[in-house]
Amino acid sequence: MQKPEINMMFFAPGGFFNEKQLKSSLSEIRQHGADSVCSNFLEDPFMVSEVAQFAQLAHKAGLRFYAMPGRVAGLFAAGPRLVSPFLTAHPEARALDAAGNPRAGDSGPAACLNHPEFIKWFYPFIRGMIEGCRADGILFDEPKTTRLPCHCALCRAMAGNDEEALLELRERSFAAMLNRAAEEVKALGADKTTLAMLMPATKLSFVEKLAGQSAIDVIGVDGPIRSEVTKKESIFDSAPRFHEIIRRHGKRPFVLVETFEMTGPDQAFLDEKMPRVPELKADVYSFNYYGHANSDPERVMQAVWSGMDAVKRMGQ
Repeated sequence: MQKPEINMMFFAPGGFFNEKQLKSSLSEIRQHGADSVCSNFLEDPFMVSEVAQFAQLAHKAGLRFYAMPGRVAGLFAAGPRLVSPFLTAHPEARALDAAGNPRAGDSGPAACLNHPEFIKWFYPFIRGMIEGCRADGILFDEPKTTRLPCHCALCRAMAGNDEEALLELRERSFAAMLNRAAEEVKALGADKTTLAMLMPATKLSFVEKLAGQSAIDVIGVDGPIRSEVTKKESIFDSAPRFHEIIRRHGKRPFVLVETFEMTGPDQAFLDEKMPRVPELKADVYSFNYYGHANSDPERVMQAVWSGMDAVKRMGQ
């Protein structure tokens, strides 16, 4: 049995950090057995140097570093909910609803994936960020608006005015876009890893389309251990149906065990369930490093370390 990879999600909201504290955190993460770490970048190309410094410190700690596009073009999570500078400069590239208004995700307008301005900008931007920061790969965190069809003239010319046809086009275009971006990353070196993390509410039709893309290595789902905490389905419920599709297409399955918004009454449940994380049977297990809004962050992290220990024992 191949040893599973243990990953740590480390969110740096604006891309800036205290170097001394970051060195200490990365050392702690490595000492607990992680193999890789993720952090986000925003659209600002001047962030390359900050992300590169993060990657360099991760490498010195013995960790692979995956960069995550944060809110880029309104298409992903992994960052503060900023309106896309690209779409502010190019409003003509926004996805539209049936009334002709900008189609918004949870961080403002989202891009039409078929618009020439988006195509001209997005792929060189992604490749430039990954190359510039010397990341070991890319993780697409929670692709947004896969379930919101674009009604712009370009998309209607491709699919007509039928809502279901436009939705199918959006899913197909999104999967193809992620694959092309992954190809840009792969072109930088055979050792680059490409990962995509989906939300549990993602339609299985999109999971099928994405799993069929050749340049995506790892696909999975995020979610809490207990669904009541963040109003998301429990990872123990969502992962099996995602992984069946992902493995069938020959991809490596991934899980992010989210530990946000944990309060005192949740702790006993977390302590009980974390050692059972290996039951998810993933190839890559990811955990939040000090997830936000926890009433007792240290106790939550103790539970996280126990989950990582259980995964390490499974791989021995």
